[in-house]
Amino acid sequence: MIMKPQNVNCQDVEKMLTSVVFPTIVAKWPPGFSKTVSIQQDNAKPHCKDSDPVIKAVIQSAALLGFTIKLENQPPSSSDLNVLDLAFFASIQSIQHKIPPKNTHGLVEVVLRAFQTLGLIVVKMYGPSSRWSRIKSLGAEEQ
Repeated sequence: MIMKPQNVNCQDVEKMLTSVVFPTIVAKWPPGFSKTVSIQQDNAKPHCKDSDPVIKAVIQSAALLGFTIKLENQPPSSSDLNVLDLAFFASIQSIQHKIPPKNTHGLVEVVLRAFQTLGLIVVKMYGPSSRWSRIKSLGAEEQ
């Protein structure tokens, strides 16, 4: 794997979502789990909106397979709603910190290993708590 810094624009994000992220979700989704998927983005300018015509078409295609895919933007300056600060990612980070990497490749390897160590059950556990914290902090009722 070759890693180098690069600028990313909306077309790059759109391409990654439509050619990698969405198809991988559909292909690898475990049977028996809810097919509602929320993809949280921060408010970086290159991120796509779900009203983008290409994204909309892919989301509609996924719906034909029973998936409900939503792109959700994190409210600006809201660390309480940042999924990256919640328990799942903190768990990955706590495992990752036990094995100090020597370079960027090592860091990627350690983070992937930590993710695999946690497994799908942990994802299933933290997903609802992430959703619950977003709902409660916004003062909304759960749907």
